[in-house]
Amino acid sequence: MSISNGTVLRLVAGLLYPDNVVAQMVFHLVATDLAGGNDEEDVVADLREYAEDALVNLDNRLLATITEDEVVVYEYDSVDEDFDEIGRDQWTVTLTGTGELLPHGVAAVVNFNTTDPDVQGRKYVPGLVHGAMESTLWGSNVIADLALFGTAVSSPFTSTALGNEYQPAVWSPTNLNAFAMTGVGTVSGIPGYQRRRKPGVGI
Repeated sequence: MSISNGTVLRLVAGLLYPDNVVAQMVFHLVATDLAGGNDEEDVVADLREYAEDALVNLDNRLLATITEDEVVVYEYDSVDEDFDEIGRDQWTVTLTGTGELLPHGVAAVVNFNTTDPDVQGRKYVPGLVHGAMESTLWGSNVIADLALFGTAVSSPFTSTALGNEYQPAVWSPTNLNAFAMTGVGTVSGIPGYQRRRKPGVGI
């Protein structure tokens, strides 16, 4: 099947910890120009590249023994008002962080503005090592890398292979709408906590 311009897409990217716990990062994008290829597998490959481009900014902050699990891509079904899976793929970034892993659930927090002042997004980044912290806060170099990560997440994305274009967005379940990110946001210097959604998945 093909994906249409204007489709809201959900990307769930998994990180597999050494103890077989999976942490998930969830992103939303709107397809704005799929002239290069609009098959489901094309879109999945594009969004895999998007996740890799974002996370590579933190490759030396995340524990090297964490491996990328699957990326799963969904499209929004406005009739049933839910997200339907369109495909999945394996993704990879070479992580190089060394030292002791921070406790499960501890994550960096990046906030994103949207075109609607009442709607903001928040991204939790798990898997950081103890060396990323100075006392009880993230180090200045880590904050700089998180800002680069935030820029990659929130900036319009064009895939390398096909030239397809996507607009990162924040999905509002209340409004059943995707609000475009403006590219402006903030990085919290205080570690946050990413809740566990179910046993073994989604920390």
